[in-house]
Amino acid sequence: MDQECEDIDSEGRWRQKLYLEIRNQSHECSYKVAKYPENRNRNRYRDVSPFDHSRVKLESTDNDYINASLVVMEEAQRSYILTQGPLRNTCGHFWGS
Repeated sequence: MDQECEDIDSEGRWRQKLYLEIRNQSHECSYKVAKYPENRNRNRYRDVSPFDHSRVKLESTDNDYINASLVVMEEAQRSYILTQGPLRNTCGHFWGS
């Protein structure tokens, strides 16, 4: 594995290869909640949406949607939240949840 990574890195292809792998795998996951009409104005970018199975849900609100995903890195024994920068109408969601 290390040699494979070094070979890819030495040729400057690792980013493209990783991007293509992620893009191909992402077609298997749904992101319906992000596309609901009431959530469209909560997305900074139209082409970057959290998957339904890993999205972070807001608590204590009528609408639990925020454009954020929980990513669990088992190897590192850590979890991260990936999100877009807040919009004017979503800034409060980032601090109130």
